[in-house]
Amino acid sequence: MTEILKGVLMGLVQGITEFLPVSSSGHLVIVSRLLGGKPSGFEEVAFLHLGTLFAIFFYFRKDLWELTVGFFSKSGFARKIVWFLFVASIPAGIVGFGFKDSLEKVFSSTSNAARWLISLSFVFTSVILILSDYIKEKG
Repeated sequence: MTEILKGVLMGLVQGITEFLPVSSSGHLVIVSRLLGGKPSGFEEVAFLHLGTLFAIFFYFRKDLWELTVGFFSKSGFARKIVWFLFVASIPAGIVGFGFKDSLEKVFSSTSNAARWLISLSFVFTSVILILSDYIKEKG
């Protein structure tokens, strides 16, 4: 399989799974391994997520523009939203920068330990989703 075709398929998987309550990164690992060849590296996965970010920026361009103008015109609401977005990004930044090498080893490895870790991550995510649905109904 050519690298271009693999890239297109990986982009489709990323685009379909990113906005679903599933792990898009986990699905990228699975599809990469099903397609054969070497596992996707950190840079390839980051590039696919960057494409998603550009799509989000394009789709929400009007809202983002209003937030930007509101932030610099000292709108309390816009500043609050921007602050929330900043604070919500901190945990992901810490994990991404702090554990980059470890995460890259796990997601690019073909060892049984890596397969188990990825499988357990899917199970953990499933449990959280099921519990959140249950709690929502009871709450």
